Amino acid sequence: MPSRSTPDATAPDLVCTGALMDPDELAALGLYDPDAEHAGLQLELLQYLAGLGATGEELVAWRHGLAGLALVLAVRGGAAMTIDEAVERSGLSEEQIRRINRAAGLVDPAPGARIFTDGFVALASALPAVATVFGEDALYQLVRVLGSAMERVADAVVSLFLVNVEPAARREDPVGLAVARANTEAAALVPLLAPTLDVLFRQHLLAAQRTALSDDQTVGYETQRLVVGFVEHRRVDRARRAAEHGRARCPAHAVRAPRHRHRHQRRGTARQVHRR
Repeated sequence: MPSRSTPDATAPDLVCTGALMDPDELAALGLYDPDAEHAGLQLELLQYLAGLGATGEELVAWRHGLAGLALVLAVRGGAAMTIDEAVERSGLSEEQIRRINRAAGLVDPAPGARIFTDGFVALASALPAVATVFGEDALYQLVRVLGSAMERVADAVVSLFLVNVEPAARREDPVGLAVARANTEAAALVPLLAPTLDVLFRQHLLAAQRTALSDDQTVGYETQRLVVGFVEHRRVDRARRAAEHGRARCPAHAVRAPRHRHRHQRRGTARQVHRR
């Protein structure tokens, strides 16, 4: 996945000049110098990105992280929309779009920023139907959970790429063309992730299945069985005082509760906690 570069917010408003851009136009945008070292590779990188659908505006905005733009183009799957365009396409209000976006853990868009994909707009359009089943407040709580989970998955995938793929790709050329191609190849694997998440979600859903139908007193509450453990504070305090007086490192048993006490408390303090 990409180097963690972000677009330049001060990029000028430019339009795409075609699938491939003329070298003179790229030079006029300050992206290409035919007399510079590695000029050929730089031109090839720019034309590669243009072929993926990059506009002149995007090339300028990502000029310091062009390799990362390759992933954006590949994952996005089409042109991005502003919030006004997302509102028009989805039929939702601007506040609804912003609330869904924030609940999913995504950055609130600046005016005119193109960050919304077709997939996100389609998802937002379908959420009101979900709210009719679970209620609006519960819906947004679910979106928060899903957004948080997807953020962790995305971060893990990016870290995997940065550690295992990008270093070798960077050694292949000095301008980032190999990294851009590696980003595109990695993005091609994204469709394989969705079925994996679906399978794992279904397995966890089966494991989490429970009901309150057997007890009228717990209807409307979430019930889970918890275990409470205890630590013998006297030993912890004694270990802390020893450390403060510069003594040698304390043995492990000085900060750990006795095993027989821990077992006793695990057996003796299991209880049910009801959550509304």
